[in-house]
Amino acid sequence: MTSEPAMALRAVTGTAESLLRQILFAVYKTAEEDDPRPGLDYLKQDIPSYWDRRQTIIALLNYLSQKPSAAMAHWKKDVEAAHLLLGAVEGDGV
Repeated sequence: MTSEPAMALRAVTGTAESLLRQILFAVYKTAEEDDPRPGLDYLKQDIPSYWDRRQTIIALLNYLSQKPSAAMAHWKKDVEAAHLLLGAVEGDGV
């Protein structure tokens, strides 16, 4: 089953190579496996400047991992996945 953010992302044009798109896909991979490693691996392999952009990635994941309002409760799994991935990126070292 595809998550709602992943489906919505496919409908948006011009996002194919954006950093946010890559982060959302990594969140999707994390949610799919319930494990941040596939998402972290994706970010590190598909973002050539991962280390240079790491702080921006952390900031975006921090935003995405904020608790959703009651009206957005259907995003809970994706928010939890973003939180897991945020911890993995923050803890990632050379």
